[in-house]
Amino acid sequence: MGHRQSASPFLEKVRSAIRVRHFSIRAEDAYLDWIKRFILFHGKRHPGQMGESEVGAFLTDLAVERRVAASTQNQARSALLFLCREVLGIDLWLGDFASGRPRDIFEQGARVQSVASPARLSRVRRRSSSSTRSATRAASSGLASKSRSRARMRRRRSRSRR
Repeated sequence: MGHRQSASPFLEKVRSAIRVRHFSIRAEDAYLDWIKRFILFHGKRHPGQMGESEVGAFLTDLAVERRVAASTQNQARSALLFLCREVLGIDLWLGDFASGRPRDIFEQGARVQSVASPARLSRVRRRSSSSTRSATRAASSGLASKSRSRARMRRRRSRSRR
């Protein structure tokens, strides 16, 4: 078959569930890796003994302690949802982690530093929109001159053929 055999019959069960659904090999490897990390994070407990709070703790650790990107968190979340729903038959709801970043971090009173005031942001937007307009004009004038020179070349070729 070409894949590495897991020492764990549980991970082989997960692998076969992934294969039945025709996931790509890379997705299979990624999902198995996230499931292994989840199991190791909770001291090698069986995932059937864990629930939403353990999944939430793992995802929060990824976001807060390891500071991984939102796309990485979403991949881990998808792998764990697949594990719970498709392999274990547990209907897991992770509403607090839907965006890839746990909401409770911001509800704990942590202050988010403001980078710029609203007035500063509006000035930047105005400047960028005007510079975008001038850049668009410059690019379009360059395109127009190119198309004019192409038209001249076509006319010259057609004259020389006569």
